[in-house]
Amino acid sequence: MILKILPQIIYFLIGLLILVWPIPHVIAIRNIDIVLIFIISFINYIKNKNIVFSLQKYEKIILSSVIFFIIWSIIVSIFSDFRNYCFHELKSFINLILLGSSAYFIINSKNIDDKKIFLIIFNVLMIFPIYHSLYSLHYFLLNHYLPFKSFGITVGLDELNFMMPYILTFFSVEIIFRFLNKKSLIPVSNSLFSLLLMIVLFSLFIQAKRNGIISIIFMIISIIFFIKLSVHQLSKKFVVFLISVVIICGNLIFLNIKEDKRWVNLFLAYNVVFIKNDMNFFKGKIPYGWEGSNYIRLIYFREGFKLIKENPFGYGYGRNIFGYVLSKKYNIHTATHAHSGIIDWGVEIGIVGLLIWSVFIFSFIYIGFKKFIEYQSYFGLFIIYLSTSFYFRMLLDSVNKDHMLQQFVFLLFLSFFSMYKEFKNYRKGE
Repeated sequence: MILKILPQIIYFLIGLLILVWPIPHVIAIRNIDIVLIFIISFINYIKNKNIVFSLQKYEKIILSSVIFFIIWSIIVSIFSDFRNYCFHELKSFINLILLGSSAYFIINSKNIDDKKIFLIIFNVLMIFPIYHSLYSLHYFLLNHYLPFKSFGITVGLDELNFMMPYILTFFSVEIIFRFLNKKSLIPVSNSLFSLLLMIVLFSLFIQAKRNGIISIIFMIISIIFFIKLSVHQLSKKFVVFLISVVIICGNLIFLNIKEDKRWVNLFLAYNVVFIKNDMNFFKGKIPYGWEGSNYIRLIYFREGFKLIKENPFGYGYGRNIFGYVLSKKYNIHTATHAHSGIIDWGVEIGIVGLLIWSVFIFSFIYIGFKKFIEYQSYFGLFIIYLSTSFYFRMLLDSVNKDHMLQQFVFLLFLSFFSMYKEFKNYRKGE
């Protein structure tokens, strides 16, 4: 009896994990959930094994890059001045390994519906922008102005914003496949789908984050690219839809740039930080009149490049290593991370570690692109969006740690193994 309900338990636990991941102060619940998903999916896999994945050339490259990344992180940490801290941080690999393994067990079980899993993930993710949008509208009705930089359930704007690339990945892939008249994953009408998209865009607008605007621009350009890649002529219906989306997004982008002064002084801040080599930050102050976000990020970028140049092999694996090294160098307390995952890992695990990570990511992108070209793979395209958005988000945010990295790894491997299940069905003519 228990064995028969294992899939339902797995579905529930995955939905719960997606729900609690971006909510602060629930780390214990997350860790318990991850362990339960691993144990139950393994038991279910043993009883219902249906292997759809095999190691070939590029799959071996991915597996090798994972192994080399872990080994290199351990080696760098052994020789680190912060050895004890690094060894404590290396424990974070356990959850990542459990999540990757769970994804394999789940998708390679014949009684698990991979599309149902992704539909559950989408539904749970949509709770956050829907609640945020309703809260913002309610606030507007009471106060007669919109609550910019509000965040809803997550008790933190960053936590809400970090989920948006995953939500936009679902919408981007769905738009492309609906246009191509292929089977879509989300079982709603085009009208309801458009309404959900407007809710997400409205939530992004209220968040007033520059990364959200960049994501919208990327979404529009990439959708046009992949559709043009698949067909020679666009239908009038789709052109009208696309023009509507471009106009709406264009207005959101214009309003954000107009209201957010960080866009205006970005290049001025660059001139002060990089050209004039300003050091006021390390005297405990920001130059008067400067917007802090641009100035501090550019300071961290500059100092991060210096640290990588001074020690290209890395200072040891750990999410706060950048802050530790910078504090030791200038004898002041600074932020724990560089506001850039690329800089963080460049400082932590050096150029070698960054190269291994890049091989890992771009191998996924290549395989996804190959499968999309070969048979218009839904999950192949999902992987392209997921991997590309995460990698380039790392340039501007430290998303490669904690629950953010866990979310990415789990979704990446779920979609990766689902792509092979999809490919197996394609070869059968299903």
